[in-house]
Amino acid sequence: FFRGLSARDVDATMACYAPGAKLEVVAPGPFEGEMVASREGLEAFFKAIVEIQFEFRGMIVDGNKVGLEVKST
Repeated sequence: FFRGLSARDVDATMACYAPGAKLEVVAPGPFEGEMVASREGLEAFFKAIVEIQFEFRGMIVDGNKVGLEVKST
């Protein structure tokens, strides 16, 4: 997933989402809040954020819910 984001590869990133997947971004900014994962949202993200790197810090899994801690720069 993060390789797809870092490479700005919409198809590779979207392939990681289950149908109806929801995202919750807790960092302040234009993509803050909860949203359904979509190609349109990802394309808007890539237009707004020209360059980004991710550092994966941890993951918690509870049934069908996953929480990730990721630092982005």
